[in-house]
Amino acid sequence: MKKFIYLLAAVFALTACNNESEFTGPTDPVLISNGLFIVQEGNINKHIDGSIGYYDYFADKVDKDKFFSANNIHLTGTINDAVICGNNVYILGTDEKTIYVADKNTMKWVGNIQLEIGGQTFSPRHAVVDGDNIYVSTYERKVIAINGTTNSIMETYDCGSYSEGLAVADGYLYVANSDYGNGDASVSRINLQSGVSENIKNGMMNNVVDVQVYGNRVFYLDSGTYLQEYPYTQENAGIYELKSDGTSSFVTSATEMLISGQMILGIDNPYSYPAKTPEYFIYNIETGSRDIFCSGKEIESPSKISIDPLNSNVLITSRHNTSGYPSYDTPGYCAIYRITNAGNGKYTGTYLGKFDCGVGPSYIIPNMNYVQW
Repeated sequence: MKKFIYLLAAVFALTACNNESEFTGPTDPVLISNGLFIVQEGNINKHIDGSIGYYDYFADKVDKDKFFSANNIHLTGTINDAVICGNNVYILGTDEKTIYVADKNTMKWVGNIQLEIGGQTFSPRHAVVDGDNIYVSTYERKVIAINGTTNSIMETYDCGSYSEGLAVADGYLYVANSDYGNGDASVSRINLQSGVSENIKNGMMNNVVDVQVYGNRVFYLDSGTYLQEYPYTQENAGIYELKSDGTSSFVTSATEMLISGQMILGIDNPYSYPAKTPEYFIYNIETGSRDIFCSGKEIESPSKISIDPLNSNVLITSRHNTSGYPSYDTPGYCAIYRITNAGNGKYTGTYLGKFDCGVGPSYIIPNMNYVQW
């Protein structure tokens, strides 16, 4: 596992090799990755609470329930997402309608933000950070804005039905509204200065579950539709670009996506019977090229795709397969791939290994800090 942090070791080595006589004063702080938070959903139907795991790069050790280790109390219900703002990590407890706040370096509990406004409670789904502000989607047609300095609710914005992923660009907040696949999916476009919200809909939206941006270009992930009878095949799942006139254009087939720079990292694993082999790809937004970066033979049942931008490690969480089916009530794991440029616009992923996670691993969030030496 130590090879995951070769990049960090190289940074320290280069620093140590400097001749002491050449030192003239403090250097600028350097951004490094200390480790990875693992969002673990749990399984509410099996009474398995969600949790936050942590892989410590320097100790080369995984704590499957870091919050419990630090506080001797468990998180409860389903944990759907987590984000870092300032020195804190904000953990979204959907069933408890609560955001748990902890110090990102010690995981010591700081407090809870109860999502209750005017007697109504809200179920948090996902969050995005913009400066000191945290925007949280909910299932109740509202986005809740939280001040990351005071940990207080600042504002609410209207959005569509059953909102999920969010993104911020050019003073606007974009919200993916799935409508739980019932036919009224949309993308909300919220002016953060005026608070005015519009729901953008078109015939190519079926089940919008995520939205991300590249510059001022907006891309969304749509889970498509499912046949209403056996074998319930998933169709039209993919990444689409939302145009300024409200129309959409198809980009590529996918069931998960993550935009990093001009690249979209994705998984294409639609539900089908018999099951198809998943594809793990990199799509270049500028050139339109799509490359398979790994076979994924180390992954049994993929969940989410993430990246540590400081060392180009792509992280894919997975459940174990039990008797040929994904297990939703046993611990999973995370596979790591190092992405390298193979030339001619091609990228490859080298498998580095994997580490164990808790039940229902999903998103991976790098814990990055500035250090001075």
